[in-house]
Amino acid sequence: GEAMIVAGKTETTIYNHNLTDNKKINLVPQEEIGNSVLYVKSKNTNPDDGAPYFVVSLSQPLSQDLAFKWWIIE
Repeated sequence: GEAMIVAGKTETTIYNHNLTDNKKINLVPQEEIGNSVLYVKSKNTNPDDGAPYFVVSLSQPLSQDLAFKWWIIE
């Protein structure tokens, strides 16, 4: 999939029914992120209501939007 973290923010939430406890998430930024780190902050594979989700975060906010691609892998 593709997603974005808006300028000045540090995280976004992605909902996906394919997410399970034993699956990994791969993230690839589509632009320069300087000294910031893009990472999976948390994942919830069995929420009380709604679809499973994961939270992607930056270690520090950027001055421009950050587009990134993500994959859920076995």
